Amino acid sequence: MIKYKANLSYPRGVIESVEVERETEHMIITKTRREHKDCSYHKYFDSWEDAKEFLIEGAKNQLENARVTLQNAQGFLGNVKGLKNDN
Repeated sequence: MIKYKANLSYPRGVIESVEVERETEHMIITKTRREHKDCSYHKYFDSWEDAKEFLIEGAKNQLENARVTLQNAQGFLGNVKGLKNDN
């Protein structure tokens, strides 16, 4: 059977089709390896479309995290610029 492995590795997401010999509730077994179906950087899906949706949501989360990081950095810069010499 074919499964679709979505790899959420920044800066690019990848979907690869994988020939699966068998699967358990938590594992995918191929001819050459066993892998968890779901971990922090990849996940297996039954359809390519579901794998793509997973990558889109992951990219949206990364973008939101980058926005928050930028806002924090801008606030820090403003604080530093506002420093006064008390001497």
